[in-house]
Amino acid sequence: MNNFSYRRTRGSLENPTFRSLVREKPIPVSALIYPLFLIEGKSKVEERYLMPGIYQQSIDFLLREIEECMQLGLRAFLLLNETGESTNNQDFFTHSVAQIKKEFPDTFLLSKVALNKELKDKVNLAPSDCLTLEKEMLDYLACTAVDFAKAGVDMVLPSDGLYNSIGKIRQALDMAGNSAVGIVAASGNFFSVFTQFSKDQDNQSSLNNLGENVFSRLDISNIREALRKAHSDTEQGADLLMVEPAVSNLDVISKFRTTFNLPVVAFQTHGEYAMIKASVEINCFDELDIMKEMLTSISRAGADVIITFFAKQFALGNFR
Repeated sequence: MNNFSYRRTRGSLENPTFRSLVREKPIPVSALIYPLFLIEGKSKVEERYLMPGIYQQSIDFLLREIEECMQLGLRAFLLLNETGESTNNQDFFTHSVAQIKKEFPDTFLLSKVALNKELKDKVNLAPSDCLTLEKEMLDYLACTAVDFAKAGVDMVLPSDGLYNSIGKIRQALDMAGNSAVGIVAASGNFFSVFTQFSKDQDNQSSLNNLGENVFSRLDISNIREALRKAHSDTEQGADLLMVEPAVSNLDVISKFRTTFNLPVVAFQTHGEYAMIKASVEINCFDELDIMKEMLTSISRAGADVIITFFAKQFALGNFR
């Protein structure tokens, strides 16, 4: 007899029911965060450019959307403010957050915290002056985070890549009595084709008009810089570490998962959604199959949480 351990390679695995029973890491709906675009006005809904099925909505329609999602088991939402960074708009945003929490107190709301237009313009025009502007930028981010927390946001996501922003925001939240509000650190926020889109024919806002600038993102080659950023963010009190975009940074997700003792959240971005939808449109792939494989690969790489525009469709049970 041959001196080796015999192991069957197929057998029961040919049975689809058995395969589903032994599937290693199914993705629960509770691990998904659904991004929602909020715009000012009433009874307004507009489909996003290059994002079929995704809409920016006024608060009245957004409340209906959240109600539908809650019935499907989705509880966590990333609110994206699409109508500017003025003081009046920020007041509108915080009022909308308060409305959502009043209607649906069990929701878990995340919000990006970004610089206002004046500060972003200063940084973009003179990036070498970032150190001079750092205190002003950090103070603005901290104050904004506190305002959002008071309105009912459960977790903030600073999106401007400043190395000291996590600690500054954590200190401000704690001093304001909002120590329960968490912080997502965009430690693995990469400059990528999946987050950069040119303007459409009607000169509408680009797909990535979410408050960031090119200086807030890491070069796609620099995993060691991402690890240094994640280490700094962890020391400053981050609650989660985020990697964005997801599909081209599975190695970063895995490295974060094995290096740091914090949950890892992956953002399957606008570009990743648009890519899948475009490939389905020309009959390259079955939509359910490619969505399932993409999300599973992100989860398998080590993401504990996934921010994805497919969350609602996933929750609807459309996967085979």
